[in-house]
Amino acid sequence: MSKAAVKCGELTKSYGGKLAVDAVSFSVLQGEILSIVGPSSGGKTTTIRMLAGFEQPDSGEISLQDTLVSSSSIFIPPERRNVGIVFQEYALFPNKTVAENVAFGLHRLQQNEQHTRLSDVMEMVQISDVSNSYPHEISGGQQQRVALARSLAPQPDVLLLDEPFSNLDTGLRVEIRNEVRSILRETKTTTVFVTHDQEEAMFMGDILAVMSEGRIEQIGGPAELYHTPSTRFVASFLGNTDFLSGIVVDTTVRTELGKIPAPKESQPGPIDLVLRPQDLVVGEGPGEGTVEASEFRGPTYLHHIRLVSGDKVRVETPAYLRCEIGDKVKVGIGPHYQAVGFPSQ
Repeated sequence: MSKAAVKCGELTKSYGGKLAVDAVSFSVLQGEILSIVGPSSGGKTTTIRMLAGFEQPDSGEISLQDTLVSSSSIFIPPERRNVGIVFQEYALFPNKTVAENVAFGLHRLQQNEQHTRLSDVMEMVQISDVSNSYPHEISGGQQQRVALARSLAPQPDVLLLDEPFSNLDTGLRVEIRNEVRSILRETKTTTVFVTHDQEEAMFMGDILAVMSEGRIEQIGGPAELYHTPSTRFVASFLGNTDFLSGIVVDTTVRTELGKIPAPKESQPGPIDLVLRPQDLVVGEGPGEGTVEASEFRGPTYLHHIRLVSGDKVRVETPAYLRCEIGDKVKVGIGPHYQAVGFPSQ
């Protein structure tokens, strides 16, 4: 069984009396990728900076590869943690070539070992053909590869990625993140990845942690958090989420879209069901609503529908099932829906 390469216990950090990180605990197994996702000012970057050693926690502990690097009595500086980090801005040396940038962290190796490692990592990240170029002479995607190669070259125990793709345009961003994920898998690099992009977080991470206001709301597999969110915030943050009013009676939820089995451990009374656009169908069902907007997304439409009760839902349909604004439509809950809900606020 893999051991934990990263352990954080009750990490807390304040700035000017304002709590930025509040008792955060998690662990990352050897070779695993943890994605930390959440809105701006949620504590993500502060957490990763404490892992790197750029910030000292007010309280709590950090262990890397079973070595305690931060506690109430210990603080090991960044240069002694064997941690690689890639920032949003890449932070490349403008006066050094690509090869010189990548080789920056290899000074502890013998000359022949430096050359071999440099050659291997540049080939792996596909930047050998620009080795003699300077950062301003290459594209944003190539700069991102250089930053990754520089961090991987010293073979760090842990790699920290802080919004590494946010400066890339959409098409290139998808391409680069696919490549980076493949490289991390190939090298079995333990990684903590920070982003505000939920889709990116779910794609990159073996484990997903959703942060808000300095706390981890929920941590687990991406599919687990998406399908069984434990808090209303997680449900709202992951995916296009709507809430449908209902009443729990015995083992059933009664809603204007019909009766469905109640979520496990539901209490009798008002409930707000978590609904995603894929959970609903248009053209059938007991519900009725009016189409208020319709977004064409190539193979699908995303229809915004106001139900008779006033609740709003979004429904995804194949592109051939087009609805016009103002259309009166039937709406139902699809047969594969597994109910998740929270007590009505």
